[in-house]
Amino acid sequence: MALAKTVLSTVGSVAAIIINIFTKFLNQLMMVIDEFNGLVNNEIYEAAETYLGKKLSPNIHRLKISKPEHHYGT
Repeated sequence: MALAKTVLSTVGSVAAIIINIFTKFLNQLMMVIDEFNGLVNNEIYEAAETYLGKKLSPNIHRLKISKPEHHYGT
């Protein structure tokens, strides 16, 4: 039992270190906009929903947004 706890603790520590190392090299950001802020409607969610309007299918639950870099003069 003690050996299992030691192994799990070590694996957890190694996994945390690996995650911390890889997050420094990632160039993506996930942004989650909740529909509600507690019991109150989230105005940012409503603004995004209004902006996107009928451009999206109601079946879409995730949306990836990016802005490509423009290299002028190259």
